[in-house]
Amino acid sequence: MRKGRLLPTLMLLLFLAVPASAADVLALQISGAINPATDDLVLSAIQEADGKGYQALILYLNTPGGGLEETKAILDHISGSKIPVIGYVYPESATAWSAGTVILLGSDIAAMAPHAIIGSAQPVKLSPTGETEPINDTKTTNAVV
Repeated sequence: MRKGRLLPTLMLLLFLAVPASAADVLALQISGAINPATDDLVLSAIQEADGKGYQALILYLNTPGGGLEETKAILDHISGSKIPVIGYVYPESATAWSAGTVILLGSDIAAMAPHAIIGSAQPVKLSPTGETEPINDTKTTNAVV
């Protein structure tokens, strides 16, 4: 095992070795498009989990993706969290496309149910009518991909 991968592996093993009841972990289901409400829900869940002494927050992901700004805000919330945030593409055969993939990869621990799928990172923005519009700026697209 390469030296750079040893610490994350040890952290995962230590995390799994600590006994925890279901009450010690808060879970948030994210399904549908990632939008400003999703950003608010993730922030609220992180604050609640930290404030009430939970050991971790699980984000159950089953999403077609969503807005780039909201995704970046969610990543900021995850990186600022005092507790581990676990991204879990669930249930079986769920998808975490685009923004869901980025959120999963930005989680402290990333997991997928059997037959789950991630990928397709075309950045989008929300239009004034609530529809998603692809961002075709090469610099932005290349940064996300």
